[in-house]
Amino acid sequence: MDKETSFIFDLDGTLWDARKEVAESWREIALQEFGFTHIDEALVASLMGLPMDEIAMAISPDFLPRDGKLGFGERAFAHENEYLSLHPGTPFEGVEETLRELRERGHRLFVVSNCQRGYIENFLNLMKPFEFDGHLCYGDTKKQKAFTILELMRREKIASALYVGDTEGDERETHLAGLPFVYASYGFGKALAPDYVIRRFADLLSL
Repeated sequence: MDKETSFIFDLDGTLWDARKEVAESWREIALQEFGFTHIDEALVASLMGLPMDEIAMAISPDFLPRDGKLGFGERAFAHENEYLSLHPGTPFEGVEETLRELRERGHRLFVVSNCQRGYIENFLNLMKPFEFDGHLCYGDTKKQKAFTILELMRREKIASALYVGDTEGDERETHLAGLPFVYASYGFGKALAPDYVIRRFADLLSL
């Protein structure tokens, strides 16, 4: 891989697993507001990678109108950020070592996720003193991932890149952005026709 090629990473299912912690945070806010919850880890796993407005609709009680569901989603995501600052997810095996090796080979490293502002920062804080070269999320652009990827590339003056993700949605948005897609098959989703497949994070070193 040419050292001029930047790596842009999805977060959930690619760099770390925070399903348990996210489910716990959403359950807390649901119990606080409604006195009951239908949220479990399986539901969280099925929603990973979707835009925030779609997630808000899925985790809210059916009796709420659309505006109420979006409002509950905003409160749930804010609580999620606070919860993860104290109870972060777990990076997948080999993430830190592989990222350091990629950096030593001259690659720039970025994160783009369909999450709210503040979510990626919890992962970045967990990784310190290692630092990425930049990040952007749905909460910043309010647009689909293809747009967010291209906006990051514009801001950071990235001429060549590939995207690493774990879902069919990641694959679709990556190709819409005109980039090669690396499918992290150890993650939470499936892919249809990825350009590359990795079975563990360290496989990035042998692309």
